[in-house]
Amino acid sequence: MSARRRFWILFALLALVGAGLVIAGLWLTSSGLLPAGLVWPGALLVFLAAHAIVWLALERIWLGPSTALAREIQLLIHANAERPLTVPAGRSLGPLWDAVVALAEQWRRSRAEHELALVEALAKVRQQQSRLEAVLRDLSDGLIACSADRRILLVNDAAVRILGALPELGLDRPLDALIAREPISHAFELLRDRLREEGPATAGAREEFVCATAGGDRLLRCRMALILEADGDASGFVLDFADATERLGRIEEREARVVRQIEELRAPVAALRAAAEVLEHAGSSGAARRTALLEVLRHESVALSERLEALCRAAEGLARGDWPMADLLSVDLVRAVDRRLAETSGRPRLTAVGPGLWLHGDGYHLCAVLERLARCVHEATVQSELDLEARSHGRRVELDLVWQGDPVPVGTVEKWLEQLIDPATGHYRLRDVLARHGSELWSQPHARPGHALLRLPLPPPNRPQVGERQRRKALPPRPEFYDFELLARAAARAAPLLERPLGELSYVVFDTETTGLRPDAGDRIVQIAAVRIVNRRLLSGETFDALVDPRRPIPKAATRFHGITETMIHGRPPIEIVLPQFHRYVGDAVLVAHNADFDLAFFRREEERLGVCFDHPLLDTLLISAALHDHLPAHSLDDIAARFGIVLIDRHRALGDAIGTAQLFLRMLDLLEARGIRKLGEALALTGRIADLRRRRAQEFGNRRAASA
Repeated sequence: MSARRRFWILFALLALVGAGLVIAGLWLTSSGLLPAGLVWPGALLVFLAAHAIVWLALERIWLGPSTALAREIQLLIHANAERPLTVPAGRSLGPLWDAVVALAEQWRRSRAEHELALVEALAKVRQQQSRLEAVLRDLSDGLIACSADRRILLVNDAAVRILGALPELGLDRPLDALIAREPISHAFELLRDRLREEGPATAGAREEFVCATAGGDRLLRCRMALILEADGDASGFVLDFADATERLGRIEEREARVVRQIEELRAPVAALRAAAEVLEHAGSSGAARRTALLEVLRHESVALSERLEALCRAAEGLARGDWPMADLLSVDLVRAVDRRLAETSGRPRLTAVGPGLWLHGDGYHLCAVLERLARCVHEATVQSELDLEARSHGRRVELDLVWQGDPVPVGTVEKWLEQLIDPATGHYRLRDVLARHGSELWSQPHARPGHALLRLPLPPPNRPQVGERQRRKALPPRPEFYDFELLARAAARAAPLLERPLGELSYVVFDTETTGLRPDAGDRIVQIAAVRIVNRRLLSGETFDALVDPRRPIPKAATRFHGITETMIHGRPPIEIVLPQFHRYVGDAVLVAHNADFDLAFFRREEERLGVCFDHPLLDTLLISAALHDHLPAHSLDDIAARFGIVLIDRHRALGDAIGTAQLFLRMLDLLEARGIRKLGEALALTGRIADLRRRRAQEFGNRRAASA
């Protein structure tokens, strides 16, 4: 029977029931068998009951099947195109199901043709991408590309070798966790300021500097260049670097040894020269031979002293040729120093005086030295207005830090030179940085009455000194790297997390294996594994996988389930080490898991004791499936994978299940957006409602079982 005939029959029956009730009521009241006060309320109740029966029939015939049909179409479009439509029993919608099935088959054929054309079109792109990846992979220097807020966009293999395979190293992770922030920020701001003032002509500018890793265990020799957008603005930077720890350490050791040996010679040479001068002026009573010997002694001691001084100067410059330095403009230094000073209250204010001059040096360390000196002068003189004046003196450039007041005593300057310039630079003192620049520091009165200065002579630039910056020939545009869509997300990070679009978030999809199902009864974790999703891409190369020593036997039933034996966890780190490592791996990402409450129950038992807290936003694929596919009863990982046409590999091992869950979650993102759920807050609200509904159903089921017992 067709759906249309069923509708006609239902409404005809409803009309007959209504007419029959009216006729029966009139007959009963007219014949006096029943009073009207009883007949018409009863007729109304019967008529409402008939309406309810018809409504339930409509629900069964039309509303339920139409909802199921909508869910099946969403699965077909957004999740699994190869999955056949599940036609409900009875096929209450009649020919509509046949039409939808035919349309789905036609859509599959069109989609297959489109995908084939897309594969062919992308083949050339992938070929070019593979060539680029091969070039980046074979580079001996580390290469990291970052957005303006120092989030990683690209990492090559050499960077992993130099920095180590750290959990913090990966796409969309903060660079600050790997390399000291201050030198990176300084170089980026310096290049961006130069770009704003000079325009596209500086597109190929580079900034060289030395900085330490975040842990301070290695020194890196770095070069930075900007990533420019079509509008000419800097949206990020590329950093190439090499491990210079051993090289610079050898240079420092060699320099220190040479300087120490030279210093040991200073005293006897000076004494020799002084003795010759005393003998020479002791009188003229000596013989001619004595006079000749004294002349030789004086001449040779003077020559030796001069050679020794030249050797001292050469020793001071031993490392200078190996230390990365570049041409800098004094105005840029003032701007960078003033920006650093502005981070603290009650700070001195630095003003550039006169035209900017080019000089040659290590921009970051010079900036740190000038900042430290400005603070020292401020503390010693209580002067908050300081000038930085650049002047040429022969081939060198002198930087004068000027204030109103008296010069600083020599002893005070010596104490300042022994200070560490910045914790981020390691153990370097002001004296060390000046020595690398072949410079020294002294204080004297300024030409302006009532003013004094600290003078810092520095090497001249490699370029000619002119009144304005030299224009550089623009280089060809930098090749476009993949995954640079992450650049557009920098501004969005300032928005509240719950308002962020689901497709723009970074996720960590995780799973655990345990000794049992009851953490409150002593069961413990034996494996934690996770994989990252960034920019809707599953990063299979950035996984976390750790076996854990539970410090208790693994039951045979658990081993049969996940395959982890006592031998496999022997010598593995305990949860006290692994869980904090996993917490660092998660960072600020959104957590995703299947049946997440089970895994988090094991985490919660350890959080307070280990000082970690997994308070990240959490999405549960089980609850998402229950919300998206409420017309289906099964929502296990295997059921959802079959629904989406995904083959799970290494099932019941934490990493295999985490990767499978990540694949499911990526499909679910499309379905959520098709349902109008596009933001994290909306997804959390949806899963929260489903969790409450399932909790109430479980409670009602428990109550019914208790009542029947």
